[in-house]
Amino acid sequence: MKKESSRNLEHRRDTVKQSYAILSVLLAGLMTLSCAKEKEKEVVPPAEFYLVIDTSGSMASGTMKRVKEKLPALLESAREGDRIHLLQFDEKPQTIGEYTIRSAEDHRTVEKAILDLKPSGAYTDIKQLIAYLKENTRSTNSSAKQYIVVLSDGIDDPRPGRKSRKDRVELKEYEATEKLPVQEPYIFYVHLGDKTSVAAEEGLKEDLKDLSTEVKVVKPTDAADAGLDEVKKDIEATRPPAETPWWQALWAKAKALPLWVWGCVAAALLLLLLLLRRAFRTIKPLEGILSFYEASEHPSMAREVNLHKFRRDDLTIGSQAGAVIRIKDSAFPAQIRLKAKRSGKDFLFGFAKKDLQRMEFLVQKKRGFISSGDRFRIANYTFEYSHGTKK
Repeated sequence: MKKESSRNLEHRRDTVKQSYAILSVLLAGLMTLSCAKEKEKEVVPPAEFYLVIDTSGSMASGTMKRVKEKLPALLESAREGDRIHLLQFDEKPQTIGEYTIRSAEDHRTVEKAILDLKPSGAYTDIKQLIAYLKENTRSTNSSAKQYIVVLSDGIDDPRPGRKSRKDRVELKEYEATEKLPVQEPYIFYVHLGDKTSVAAEEGLKEDLKDLSTEVKVVKPTDAADAGLDEVKKDIEATRPPAETPWWQALWAKAKALPLWVWGCVAAALLLLLLLLRRAFRTIKPLEGILSFYEASEHPSMAREVNLHKFRRDDLTIGSQAGAVIRIKDSAFPAQIRLKAKRSGKDFLFGFAKKDLQRMEFLVQKKRGFISSGDRFRIANYTFEYSHGTKK
């Protein structure tokens, strides 16, 4: 029993080694694929978003509701590491909070802060807002992109005594006459009002000259739209693509491989599976004794082969090299394969139909099988199988 267990352990160890070899080849291929030379990726610093929301009383007629419904979708443009500055303005602008995006929970925190806004301001002072943005949107990271998104109905209605344009405002005239450094802010003015006028725009060009040359006015297409889908597309167009997870990048490379490579991988995986299946299957040694003698010899001169020493589930007899029992006679068939089968206490050998045609049974107890006590002839040799030890 110990000898049998040792043989099975040795067989399993050899097969696992073969499996490891195939697995190593596959892993080496995957590593080569994942390390394939790529264009060096640009290191992209985090961006800064300034979400500026008009909270004056004029936003109360359903406009603020649209902002609260649509603005969370814009937050998807903020990636891990980006900072969001949430501002409100009416008579006086103020920062509600600053948030660094590290997880989905941070997105939800910003959304909650937006939902808590109320359009209750008595006045709207665009001039104060512009001054506040000039003072507070200078990033300490000169390479970071800044996106300023202003959502307002455009009504400029400052406290009495201050200069007022008494009309709705657009920012398309805000562009500077001279280009600033590359990392100047991108300003998106989402005009939520139902009317437009250029009468109040003349003085704003000079006001934003030192803030940005990149100003875009976005007008919602209908009452249900807040224009933020367009803003989101424009923002994403100015940023390098987000870094793809390694497994997605690997899968993209794999999909680009030709079919013959996939065929080789599939074949290797199938072979690996078969080897592992074989490794963890306990193969018992053959049982019994097979004796044989040539026609010119007396039965007492029969040679006996103890099958128990062969750790396998088949027995091959033939003239070609590699057969378990080799008959060095050119007239003998190249190879006949007998498949071992254990059925309770019985130990049998099955065979293929093509091999049956080469065999002549002298004694056969069970049709279709060779069992203990059976005698059969192949070419000029007579064989007898005995399950047990001959005395």
